[in-house]
Amino acid sequence: MSGIKIDLTYLNEACGSDSDSLKELISLFVSETPKNIETIQASICNSDWNAVRSTAHKLKSSFRIFGLNELSENFANIEKLSMIESEQACVESLFNVSKAMSAEVVIHLKTTYSID
Repeated sequence: MSGIKIDLTYLNEACGSDSDSLKELISLFVSETPKNIETIQASICNSDWNAVRSTAHKLKSSFRIFGLNELSENFANIEKLSMIESEQACVESLFNVSKAMSAEVVIHLKTTYSID
């Protein structure tokens, strides 16, 4: 992964020694993140900025839990900027970068934790 660091400290603390719970949370993240990315992509295409904002909010929190602070911050900015009509081009640009980074994270987690 090109410099993206995943920090599972929070999840490890939350799950304690229960590796099955950790894997289940990672699996949920891996399955839901691409769906949320697709939702934002479609919402941008349809100029549905409320959907962009609410989905970015979900992703912001998910990435923060996984210690992916750069992605969390990107989606926080997407959330904020989607409310400003003059910033919609910025939203699209930031989303495209974040989408690529998200895909790398999902692939990395699938590979590392043997998730289908």
